[in-house]
Amino acid sequence: MIFRDLGLFLWPYPRYPQEVLKKIAPLAWFGLILLSIVTIATTAFALFLLLTPNGKDLEGCLTTSMFQVDLCPKKPSYVKIGQISPFLKNAIVVSEDAAFWDHHGIDWVELQNSFETNLKKGRMARGEAPSRNSSPRTSTLALTNP
Repeated sequence: MIFRDLGLFLWPYPRYPQEVLKKIAPLAWFGLILLSIVTIATTAFALFLLLTPNGKDLEGCLTTSMFQVDLCPKKPSYVKIGQISPFLKNAIVVSEDAAFWDHHGIDWVELQNSFETNLKKGRMARGEAPSRNSSPRTSTLALTNP
């Protein structure tokens, strides 16, 4: 009887359906948001696992998919990352993003500017995926390596 007095008795009908909905709605929204977050996180993790190469893929020779650059440790043109000058590594980073050392990877100001520009124009007018931008430079280094 205590549930009926509180308006929580749902069968056959609550005494005050609006009050019951007011009590249940925040919990339902919380559950929906939590379920959405868990779903997104699980999907992202699954994609990460599917797209990450395993150690066996990296042991031998491989060819990049975009520019068909052949990477093989047995070739004379192959150079280990430790053998590359730190000045060249920094030059490549700066050529990609001159302010990288100031923002450490994510330039929030430029990200906001890109978002606002894209929103105003209604399309992707500003901003580019880093991999699309860096691939030509990386492949050029790989192809010009003696």
